[in-house]
Amino acid sequence: GAPVQAAGALTVDMNRMSVALRGVPVAVTPLEFRLIAYLALHRDRTISPGELLDHIYGDQDAKEANAIEAIVARLRRKLGAGVIGTRRGFGYVLQGEA
Repeated sequence: GAPVQAAGALTVDMNRMSVALRGVPVAVTPLEFRLIAYLALHRDRTISPGELLDHIYGDQDAKEANAIEAIVARLRRKLGAGVIGTRRGFGYVLQGEA
């Protein structure tokens, strides 16, 4: 995909591993970046927590669904509640609206 993904007010720079909201950089952890970047690359569909776990953690042992919820909650605090949407029973989708 393109090195910079945009969704609403959000931009995700894959090369710089950076996130900005309305052009203002937002500090994110590597895990948070991997999650938001994956949603940005697949923003045409809803991503299940299991798929996010596999992508973010790979073969590590830290696979708990609530870990995804915790990362999403932190990103929502940093970026605004509307940036990542939840489709209950399906997973998460990038909406890009703060």
